[in-house]
Amino acid sequence: MKPLLQLRMYDPAQDAPMIAKWCEDHHYMGIPNAILPRLGVVVQADGEDVAALWLYMDNSCGVAFAEHPITKGGLSLKLAKASLIHAINFLKLEARSCGYHTIIIRTLPPLARWAKDAGFVKDSEKTLVTMLVSVGEEDHGSR
Repeated sequence: MKPLLQLRMYDPAQDAPMIAKWCEDHHYMGIPNAILPRLGVVVQADGEDVAALWLYMDNSCGVAFAEHPITKGGLSLKLAKASLIHAINFLKLEARSCGYHTIIIRTLPPLARWAKDAGFVKDSEKTLVTMLVSVGEEDHGSR
């Protein structure tokens, strides 16, 4: 039987420790809460939090960026894929309702499989390296 997938909005105060644990489980350093956009979702499978995804929305050209796909450690590939597709389908609707016409995602090749099944197409065979640098004086810390 398929699990019931539901969405809720990401709540930094409640969810940051959970996301940090998931990042640790995947040997991923995580992203500081200070740089996460307001539009983030957590997917639940039968009431259990299993995945999260955020959408950065450019304010000048109608393009949004889906970023930081993450799933609970130990999740089956089938459930991870279904959960991330569920998240992006919701974020597509949100982006469209705000006048956005395109969503771009940069992700690791193994995670690109779910994005392809959600309608994304590759623009290059090259692998991107995502790097961060803080340009402010305040310490943002990590999740």
